[in-house]
Amino acid sequence: MRIVVIAFAFFSYGTLSGQHSLTVEGRIKATDGQHLEGVILYLQQKEEGKTVAYTISRSDGSFTLRFSGRPDSLQLTVRHMGYKTVLLDLPDDHPSFLEVVMEEDITQLKTIHIKPVAVEQRGDTIRYDLTTLATIDNKTIGDLLKKLPGIEVQETGAIRYRGLPINRFYIENMDLMGGRYGLITKNMAAEYFSIAEILERHQPVKVLREDVRPANAAINLRLKQKYKSRWMASLDLSLGATPFLWSESALLMRFAVNSQSLFLIKADNTGKNLFEELQLFNLQRMQSGFYRYAAINTQDPTERMYFSVGRPQIPPSIDHSVSLLNTSYLGAVNHLSKWNDNLESRLNISYIHSRDTSRSVQHTRYFIPGQDTITVLENNYHRNKKQVYQLEHQLTANTEKYFLENKLYGKLNFSEVNSFLFKGTNTQQQFHLPYSIAGNNFQFIKKMAKTTFTVTSETFYSSSNQSLEVEKDQEFTRQKVDYRMMETSNRVSLSKQIKQFKLISEAGIDYSFQSSHTAWENPVLETDSTISLTRFSNIKCFLGVNLNYKANRLSLAIHLPAGWSYENLWGTARWYLRPLVLCIWEPSSKWRIHVSGHMNTTPEYPVEEMGTGYLMRNYRTFYLADNNFRKRISSMGSAGISYRNVASLFFANISTQYSYNGSNLYSGQNIFPEYTIHYRLPGNHALHLFLHTISFDKSFLTLPLKIKLNATATEIKGDIIQFGQVTSYDNWSFNGTFGAVCSPGNKAVFGFSYDIQVSGPYINHANTLDVAIQLSSKLKFKTDVKWLNNQISSSERRNLFFANLNLSYDFKKLHAYISWNNLFNKSTYEISYHSQLSDISLAYTIRPSHVLLGVSLNF
Repeated sequence: MRIVVIAFAFFSYGTLSGQHSLTVEGRIKATDGQHLEGVILYLQQKEEGKTVAYTISRSDGSFTLRFSGRPDSLQLTVRHMGYKTVLLDLPDDHPSFLEVVMEEDITQLKTIHIKPVAVEQRGDTIRYDLTTLATIDNKTIGDLLKKLPGIEVQETGAIRYRGLPINRFYIENMDLMGGRYGLITKNMAAEYFSIAEILERHQPVKVLREDVRPANAAINLRLKQKYKSRWMASLDLSLGATPFLWSESALLMRFAVNSQSLFLIKADNTGKNLFEELQLFNLQRMQSGFYRYAAINTQDPTERMYFSVGRPQIPPSIDHSVSLLNTSYLGAVNHLSKWNDNLESRLNISYIHSRDTSRSVQHTRYFIPGQDTITVLENNYHRNKKQVYQLEHQLTANTEKYFLENKLYGKLNFSEVNSFLFKGTNTQQQFHLPYSIAGNNFQFIKKMAKTTFTVTSETFYSSSNQSLEVEKDQEFTRQKVDYRMMETSNRVSLSKQIKQFKLISEAGIDYSFQSSHTAWENPVLETDSTISLTRFSNIKCFLGVNLNYKANRLSLAIHLPAGWSYENLWGTARWYLRPLVLCIWEPSSKWRIHVSGHMNTTPEYPVEEMGTGYLMRNYRTFYLADNNFRKRISSMGSAGISYRNVASLFFANISTQYSYNGSNLYSGQNIFPEYTIHYRLPGNHALHLFLHTISFDKSFLTLPLKIKLNATATEIKGDIIQFGQVTSYDNWSFNGTFGAVCSPGNKAVFGFSYDIQVSGPYINHANTLDVAIQLSSKLKFKTDVKWLNNQISSSERRNLFFANLNLSYDFKKLHAYISWNNLFNKSTYEISYHSQLSDISLAYTIRPSHVLLGVSLNF
């Protein structure tokens, strides 16, 4: 028996020693270098023809085959639709990593007619075939995105999906612009793209994809095959009159597998707001200090910190080019290098120079309880000059095991505003608003088994030396403000996954130093304090415990951070809380319900309100600094429900939001015909905001027809002190839009939209009709007519009509056009706004009737 066992063991060992563990790894590419996904690979024994291993390539083209057996006479077969089959013999000493290149296989087939699928859903990805959804009135990719079901493109250029802003904007799965996607949507032609993908609940950080699924989606645009990995250029030249007008742009770009580049130069004096093209819409940056202090749009909070420029705002119901009299230049350099599948670097450099003028008449009535109504009439002429230089460099390593990102940014802004006013006397005011910013943002995430370690740090420095000069009746007054700020914010967290629960412990420390030196020369108010120097620093430390729960279609997050704050000006120390709750429930693939709420008791230290004496904000507005501590409590709660049915192209969203802001200081003002004084007094001041929105989006591809509805109701309640007395106010407003677009036969497009704007008893209407007709294979006609019915005073309404015509002709590669704008030659635009405290009547001077001749070329 012992001999039998020994013999069996001997032969078993010999058999096992003949077995061999084989691993074959590699990557599959097309001849143009593009990684191929979904390629079928199988390993066969040549003699027996038996398949011993099988796999499919991943999204990056990589694959792994494992086989345990004899390595004799193995053959690897690679198959993919549209490509020639590849057969590879694998010797015993085969390379450890295989690079497989597949050639396209062009097969001549009989003529057949296939109806393309316009919309397709695969898991959390919705694919729109842009070649079937495009219409004749689509010039840029932004024009086409506006018509896609479920997508809302706002006038500012921001994109929302299912009521929420997108968190990434990709081209071929790469984020070239870093959130400034206005350069893409407003300049790249729609004809470059074939597919638009909506990546629902997109998590851009690979290491977090199994743990955290944001509510926001991303958009990924795919180029047509003929435009990949090649240089493309677009040129647009136009001249017009009267007065002499021009609008020129040159775009050079390339989107390859491992790099992307986009270079843009623009010059315009036809009313295009070029600042919108550089506006930052990256969701992550909008929630950080980078956006708060480095936004490039005209409403930069740093620019408006001390002075109230009072420039007329462009009415929302007409195109801003009607009232913006500008001369603008823009240059942008954008490049992204992808060193491998996980490492990339991005560089964005931009320069913009703008000079614009605006004329308006503003009639304001202030309603003060127990006193006569105060009326202020201002005839304004503004000249604005602005130069902005901006640089951003980002290095990102995004792997399955760790995430590292470092962003270095800087910005220089040189702004000057000259304002001429006639209010019985001639008044001239000049604002100098320069500032500079430099900062760095760092983030590191490391995953170890079921534990995740995160470190984030942002540090920036900002400085500005602003001034306001006022000359009135040969009297000269100057207010100077020299402001400095340095801030660093640092976080570290450790999370542990326990089944469906994720426990997160976090700690952080923030430090801020601010200084403000103000000087008032020749004050127009009697005051002993004309110079104020304020320096202070504050430090905030916090600890927090977060609990996340995820199971099937339910996600729940509870954050419980508590902190301690100290500032050295008054030597005050405060404890604060910042709890947060977020719940997302998807009972089915069509429905989503979200509920969130948070509270913040962090104290605020606004340096512009510290110090003593008066600060001049503009020629008639002054602020009395109280040198007081502001304790602030804020909270917000929101809830919403959204529905989407991709098969029927129906999207709907309803949401409501409540915000509370409480402070230990009341806002106060004393209003006189000649000037207004703002101040703060101790007291329990509360401000309530209610915001309700509803959106509806339905498309019928068989007609084809698209219907869209958006409505927003807003109510603001609170108190304000006027002349030492507390006055309650309750202001509400409503904005609604209904639109329909029909494109029968792709030879014509008809669009209609109705907008309503309600503020108290004042109601403004806007009706717009858009028509585009293909007159022949090369000749196209387009027009838009707008009828406005505005409230211009408490007892008077006025009808306004605007119309634009455009006629274009297509040669082989050249597109020529003539455009006639403001056909009815209106010279002013009038509108009124009402609140419980005041009403404002505005009359804007707009651009006269003019003609543009232009050509555009894409190659």
